[in-house]
Amino acid sequence: MSEDAEFEALLKALELEFSDRLPAILHDIAASLDTLRAAPADAEALETAYRQLHSLAGSAGTFGMPDLGLEAKELERMVTAARAAGRLEAADISHLEQGLTALKRYMA
Repeated sequence: MSEDAEFEALLKALELEFSDRLPAILHDIAASLDTLRAAPADAEALETAYRQLHSLAGSAGTFGMPDLGLEAKELERMVTAARAAGRLEAADISHLEQGLTALKRYMA
């Protein structure tokens, strides 16, 4: 097998692994949003949601899902603004939950 073919096979394996982990990643983000619904000013939950969305936005494109990455980046921006404000507004939580539901269409 050539180096290019080996690289492509490795990349495909990593893409499949990412795809397999995506439901758990989205579940964890949903759990953070549940925490924020109950406590919109929970700084730790805001930070966790930010890190989760930031990681998803950055890794999705690498693993063959650039559109997922772009959509996650939009949700990340909302959480970034909430971190700056010190709380997540109810309308923002609803929008984030809708966005998260939309991201589920990328699950295999």
